[in-house]
Amino acid sequence: MTNDSSPIPEEFRDARCGPEADWWPDSLEEQELMMLCALRFDGGGYDAELSRDRPDCTYGNLAHLYTDHEAQTFHPHEDLKHQMGVMFWLQRSLKWGDGLPDRESLMYVWLFIQLHGREVPGGWECQDYLTQYECRRDDARRLAANLSPLVERAIRARFPDDRPLGGPHQPGSYDLQVGKWYHLFICDGGEVHPSPILIREAKRTGRNRLTLHFLHAWYPAGAQEKEYALRLTCETPEGIDADSLDTKGRRLMIRAAEKWVGGGDDSVHEA
Repeated sequence: MTNDSSPIPEEFRDARCGPEADWWPDSLEEQELMMLCALRFDGGGYDAELSRDRPDCTYGNLAHLYTDHEAQTFHPHEDLKHQMGVMFWLQRSLKWGDGLPDRESLMYVWLFIQLHGREVPGGWECQDYLTQYECRRDDARRLAANLSPLVERAIRARFPDDRPLGGPHQPGSYDLQVGKWYHLFICDGGEVHPSPILIREAKRTGRNRLTLHFLHAWYPAGAQEKEYALRLTCETPEGIDADSLDTKGRRLMIRAAEKWVGGGDDSVHEA
């Protein structure tokens, strides 16, 4: 990823990523943001709780989690603590070494995309890092939106046998509910434009395809009924990432919303 602010000196770059690794953030601020996302979870405590005994390796239990799952596939593990534990281990491995091998580096960024908006399970917070991260959640959302298509492309190019960025989607993987409000984030270049939308109809039209009819409450010209054809790129419990086939392939993110305050009529919309 290209960012002119705080560029990393050439001697600090991980040469194993190669010059084509546009999915690796260039700025120190963005790398720090991924670090905070990883370390807000008490990975050390989780490693100690796991039953496997691997005294010869620091965080060896977390390393074993990676070997069991993430080393085999880019499909998210069902256990959130597992995912956060592996991201924590990858961040520590990145700190101690001269960089990570190509797959592990890509997995680290991919896990950031998956986990940047998730809450740390209760009792597993590392409060200092969590407090710093909470102040930068908007930055994390924008960074994840920008990295998502780059990481997806890299996975498909380098690891074609793996399931890319959430894997093939089955009907019902994430169901948008008719009559409910959601956050719609439209990623336009380096900008992310949020807006509330009310779902009118969501129809699966094939694997990775969705036709969405919705009320776009904050459309620039005023509230409008819209219909988008989407190519889904990621489905998680948090929501949907997609390419819009109607707006020159712009990236979209749809997330659940408890309520919206404001809008054209200054009303409060409850989900």
